[in-house]
Amino acid sequence: MTAATRKVRSGLTEKQQRFVENLLGGLQPIDAYVEAYKPKMTRRSASYRARDLLNHPRIIAAMIEAQEAARERRVVSLETVTDLLIEAAELARQREQPAALTGAAVALAKLHGLMDAPTPAAKAEPLTGEALEAEFRSVMAALGIQPPDDLAGAVLANSKQPWTKLGRVGQAERS
Repeated sequence: MTAATRKVRSGLTEKQQRFVENLLGGLQPIDAYVEAYKPKMTRRSASYRARDLLNHPRIIAAMIEAQEAARERRVVSLETVTDLLIEAAELARQREQPAALTGAAVALAKLHGLMDAPTPAAKAEPLTGEALEAEFRSVMAALGIQPPDDLAGAVLANSKQPWTKLGRVGQAERS
C-alpha cells in the first residue's frame, strides 16, 4: 500500500481498508465485505453488514477521497490527450493536410464538450457551407488552432474521394 493510499484510508481498520479497496476494485458491497472480513455467516447477514459499512462515516470519507484522487488523475489524462491532439493538429498544418487538421480540431472539440452529438429526436437545421465553415473556424479558434485560409476548399477536396472497388461492387449489387 502506498503512502498516498495510507493517507486516504487513515483512521480505518485493516479490514475496513481492504473493504474500501475491494469496492474501488469493482466488487459489489457484499463481495467486498466477504473478501475483506471472511465472515462465518450467511450471505444475507453479510449483506446487512456490508450495507452498515457503506454508511460508516470513515468509509464514506475514504470513498470520497479516493474518487477525488481518481478525478485528479483523469484531469491529467485529459490534458495529455489535449496536448497530443494539438500536436497532431500542428503537424497536420505543417504537412499541409487539411483533413487531418480538421479531424484533430473536431476531436479536440468533442473532447472538451464543444461539440455534442445531436440526439436522435432532435431535428437539426442543415448548415449551409458558409455556416459550417464558420462553425469549424470558431471551434478551431477556441482551441487556439489557426485554420487554413481555404478551410472549405480543403474539406470539400478531401470529402470527394473516389469510390473504392468495394464501394462500386456494393453499388452495383444494389442496382
